[in-house]
Amino acid sequence: MTGFTKQYSPPGTSPGALVRRDPGSALDGQTQIEVVRYTQDEMRVDRYDEIAMVPMPDVQSETVWIQMHGPVSPAVLEQFRTVLNIHSLALEDILNTGQRPKVDEYEGLTLVFLKLPWITETGEIKTSQVSLIVSNNMVVSFIPDHDELFEPLRARMQSPSSRLRQSDSSYLFHALLDLIVDHAFPILERLDDDIQSIEETVMNSDPNSALNQLHTVRRELLVLRKVLWPQRELIGRLISRENDWVGKDLDPYLKDCYDHTVQMIDLVETYREIAGGIFDLYLSKESKRMNESVRVLTVIATIFMPLTFIVGVYGMNFSAVASDGTPIPWAMPELHWSFGYPLVWLLMIGITVGMIVFFKRKRWL
Repeated sequence: MTGFTKQYSPPGTSPGALVRRDPGSALDGQTQIEVVRYTQDEMRVDRYDEIAMVPMPDVQSETVWIQMHGPVSPAVLEQFRTVLNIHSLALEDILNTGQRPKVDEYEGLTLVFLKLPWITETGEIKTSQVSLIVSNNMVVSFIPDHDELFEPLRARMQSPSSRLRQSDSSYLFHALLDLIVDHAFPILERLDDDIQSIEETVMNSDPNSALNQLHTVRRELLVLRKVLWPQRELIGRLISRENDWVGKDLDPYLKDCYDHTVQMIDLVETYREIAGGIFDLYLSKESKRMNESVRVLTVIATIFMPLTFIVGVYGMNFSAVASDGTPIPWAMPELHWSFGYPLVWLLMIGITVGMIVFFKRKRWL
C-alpha cells in the first residue's frame, strides 16, 4: 500500500501552472467526456472527444452535468480554462490528484474535492480523487477511474418524476456527494467480516497466521479515517452556509450525509479499538506461550541441577590409596562399595521423582 499519493508540480513552478512532475502519468485522448442536459420534461446525453467541442451550456433553461472520465491531461484542462473560464488554481488542484477533501471558493464557482474509497481485485483498499466544480446550474465532475460509479444516478435521471430532474444543480451535487460518501459502507462491512475472522483465528488457532492480515486491516482503517474525517468537516462547512449556492432546502439532505459520515467514523474508531485489542491479545498469547516454554525449561534445568552436582562430585577421580599403598582417610568411601554405582543411580532417580512430585503439587508443571 503506497503511503504517499499526492501529485504535485515541481518546486518553483508558478501557481496555477498545469505542469506535472511525472508528465507520462496522463496522456491526451484518454479522457471521455459525457454531457447530460436535463429539465423536468426532457433529458439529453451527448458524448464528445474534446472539451472544445462541447457547446456552451444554457444554464438558464436547463441543468448541465459534464462528466470527465479517465485521467485528465494538462492539455484538456487548458481547454477548460479557455472554454469555461475556470480559475487556473482550481485546474491545478484537479490535475495534481491526492488533495485532501476540501471546499475551495472561486469567483462564480465552487470546487469540491472528495475521496472515493474502493477495493482492488486483490482486495486492497485504495482511494481516488473525485473533483466537482459547481457553478450556476452546472456541475462538472472529474473521476480518474471507476466511471461506473455514477450509473445509479444516470438510471435515476431517466425518470421524469425523480427529484434529480425536478431540482437544480445543488441537488445533483448532493446526489454525487451522497453516493461517494455511502461508497464507504460496503468497505466497512467487509472490514467487519475480516476483523471477526482474525479474532476467531487468534483465539482458536495459530495466531501467527493472522498477524499479517491484522496489520493490513489496521492500515486500511487508517486510510478510511484519513478520508472520512476531512469529508465530515467539508459537509459541516456546507451546512453552515459558507457557500451561497447551498440552499436551505438542501439542509436535510446534507445533514443526512453528515450523519452517515459520523456513523462511518464511529465504526472506524470502533474497529480500530477492536483491532488494537486483538493485537494485544496476540501479544498476550505469545507472551503466555513463551512463559510456559521458559517455565518447562526452568523446571528441567532445576531437576538436573542436583543430578549434575552428584555426578560432578563422583566424577572427581581422586585415588583412595596413596602412592605408597597407604589408605587415604579423606578418600571417597563409596568408591570401594560393591553397590556404590547402583546406589548413586537410585539416589538420582529418587531426587528426580521427588522434585517432579513437588513441582506438580505447586502446579509448576
